Amino acid sequence: MKNRVSAFDFTPYVALAVSKGLSSVDAVTGLVDLQIILNGPVDQDLAMTMAADAILHEILEDAEAARQIGEMAFGSGRALKHDGTCFGNARFDAAWNNTRAVMSAHGVDLPENYKLSPTDSARSAAACFVAAAA
Repeated sequence: MKNRVSAFDFTPYVALAVSKGLSSVDAVTGLVDLQIILNGPVDQDLAMTMAADAILHEILEDAEAARQIGEMAFGSGRALKHDGTCFGNARFDAAWNNTRAVMSAHGVDLPENYKLSPTDSARSAAACFVAAAA
């Protein structure tokens, strides 16, 4: 599978997340997770892991970077929609299952019931998911 976001320079955003408290180990995990998630199916909501979300939030603070990553991940003229309002509802449940499937295809097992997973783990569910927006 082609890595759609391989040309994006994540370095400054990972560094920002680390400067705000993300551990170096979790930053590596988060970068791997974020790249897997952003290469997932463009027609599905995908939930974020905690570490991936920490990095994504830094990207979203930079409007041009957010535009670039949205187009790389979802296609020309498409934006990345980030939603933090659905945690715990049916839409988030579906997004988490989508993420579990995408991550599993890369050898990463996420907990089935995100509500019972520890909240301090890099691979716990964040309260956010991403989707393609027109």
